[in-house]
Amino acid sequence: MSINFLPPRIAKALDLALYKKVTIIEAGAGYGKTTLLTQWIEERKIPCHWYANGHFPALPWASDDQSNQSRQANEFGLEPFLLVFDNWHTTESNRHFLGLIDDLAQTTPPHVHIILCTRITPHLPSLARLEAQDAILRIDEGVIAYKLEEISSFIARASGVILSLEQIEWLEHETEGWPLALHLAGSTIANALRWDSEEVTKVLREKGFPYFQAEVFEGLPAEMQEFLLTLALPSETSIEILGPLLGLDKYLNNLKWVTENHLFLFHKADTMRYHHLFQAFLRSKIEQNIPFYQDLTLRIGNLYLGMGQQTEAISYLVRATAYPKAGRVLDEIIPALPKEYRLETLERLLSLFPEEADKHLTKAFLTFGEELTEAGRGNDALSWLRRASHGFGQLGDDLGITRSLCAMGTVYAAMGLIEEAEVIYSQAKREIPSDEKSRAIVLAYLIRYEQLVTCAPENSIVPKLHLRCLGSFELSRGREPITYNKWRRKALQVLKYLAVQPVHKAAKEQLLDLFWPDESPAKASNSYYVTLHSLRQGLTAGLSETVNYLKVERGVVYLVPELLTKVDIEEFIYNVHEGHRLWTISPAQAVQCFQSATDLYHGDLLDEDLYDEWLFPLRDQLKRQYLESLTYMAGHVAANGELEYALKLLNQVIRRDATNEHVTREAMGLMGRLGRRSEALQCYQRLCRLLREELDTEPEPETLMLYNTLLTIPIHLKK
Repeated sequence: MSINFLPPRIAKALDLALYKKVTIIEAGAGYGKTTLLTQWIEERKIPCHWYANGHFPALPWASDDQSNQSRQANEFGLEPFLLVFDNWHTTESNRHFLGLIDDLAQTTPPHVHIILCTRITPHLPSLARLEAQDAILRIDEGVIAYKLEEISSFIARASGVILSLEQIEWLEHETEGWPLALHLAGSTIANALRWDSEEVTKVLREKGFPYFQAEVFEGLPAEMQEFLLTLALPSETSIEILGPLLGLDKYLNNLKWVTENHLFLFHKADTMRYHHLFQAFLRSKIEQNIPFYQDLTLRIGNLYLGMGQQTEAISYLVRATAYPKAGRVLDEIIPALPKEYRLETLERLLSLFPEEADKHLTKAFLTFGEELTEAGRGNDALSWLRRASHGFGQLGDDLGITRSLCAMGTVYAAMGLIEEAEVIYSQAKREIPSDEKSRAIVLAYLIRYEQLVTCAPENSIVPKLHLRCLGSFELSRGREPITYNKWRRKALQVLKYLAVQPVHKAAKEQLLDLFWPDESPAKASNSYYVTLHSLRQGLTAGLSETVNYLKVERGVVYLVPELLTKVDIEEFIYNVHEGHRLWTISPAQAVQCFQSATDLYHGDLLDEDLYDEWLFPLRDQLKRQYLESLTYMAGHVAANGELEYALKLLNQVIRRDATNEHVTREAMGLMGRLGRRSEALQCYQRLCRLLREELDTEPEPETLMLYNTLLTIPIHLKK
């Protein structure tokens, strides 16, 4: 697919060539140097002589003969004239041509401008002198690569499909504005008449990787091929890693050669980085050569260990299949992991190991499983404790097996799955080792976990409280609804306050300040105790036995956790957090979590207490999380082609947050893709009015850009 597309920004950069004697357009393969230059010359209608691949017959001004130069002047006049040498890299080693360009730079009239298109940085003898005279213009990948708004316009022109800002940003990240990749993406979208990120990714690899192989990699010296492959594996291309890995002199010399040959390696602060797709191509080649891959990853892992970067080292040691060493390093760093990131970091690192490495990770699995249990993540804990048991089994460690089984039994008991807990407990008893020391330890475990298992049924006899706070407040005991319309108002308010607190407890002083701020200390304290008594009566009304759903200890009142099911707010927040955690790992699972969260959201928090100020911060937070969850779901289903459903989700957000410009812009993009352009334009007009009336502002440039695109780009889509 060939699309005539010359962004105004690049055209303006090329215009500067008319003010310089020599312009060097130097960029790697696939950047469309020739195409862009051709379009610019045609648009500007500049006369030129074009030479390609070292064929330079009858070069004008290539002689010192004054009569020859006069003839050229009569033929071409004194208007700007271009001498274009395309594919200059094919002649770079020819000294005759190097001297020829030097001669032309010195002998041609001022209105004659020389342009070199090349994949290799030229080494002209007169380059230093020309640069000192400010007669050189350089245009490289940083100029030629398409920017965000140019990608949007290009894809719209190439495919007739209007992408959302999020989709354009994804394309920019994946392609880094590389024109060849964007042509492939545009062709893919045009064929499908819709956006499909998975299909675009597939095509970029299926067609981009062979291009890299044929146009870039195959013609390189073997030493440079190995150098490029080595650079592609570490997470950072820094001298601290690659200097020791390759030898400092070799690294610096090869790096200079690679950058001068524009092999998709760019400067980034103090390091170098590959183009995203080229690095993926090189890594795919490395993984095909297993001995090279394992040797290189082991060396990198050991280097990171020597630098004290253990978490980086573990990932490379695992890739090198050095599981025992990686397991030992992990055991060493677990105690030092910060509490706030501990579970997240452990999960990330343990997920790197395959099951065949379980016997080297038993301690880490067991520790992680027990900590997940304490954090209330029972199902997650079980999966890791099973791997601990599997690893202990590989080692023939009866004590370890029993410990992991007991830990699993505890999880089942805590989840109220008593039968499963008893089965695990019985299995653990069969694994008791014979030697006295291990036997004593195992029995101590079994006694402790037997108490947990056997006590669990007793607690389950008492009906648990269930509170729903999202939407209108609902209260039930077991399956029996509790009627509270005759309760004291303050008793109900205290219950609601406890329900929405993270651990369902509050200090006496908090409640006095909140609900009795204008009473004297003595009167407020009396009202507090009367209210708690009334609340207890309301919660236990109709029960044949005394049950303390509410307790007070050391000036703190709380709902007893064992007699309380999860409040809907807790489940909602948990599902939202899980959705965010899983988003980069498994978007489909993340969307299920977001769906579970939105199913719980029956309305804004305690919407019957609309004007209670103490609810404002939490109500706003939950509403924001609800709207974000809908937005994540919409993005996922839209990427899978369910545009109508995605639009329905976005409209739910807009109904609750009409000035949300980002979501409105996404909805406009979907309307455009569905062929409902007039609806999208109306949506924009409504947004403009609301922004002016409520926020005294105007739409963002991205929204205006989408609006203009909707106005000007024809849309041909399948619904």
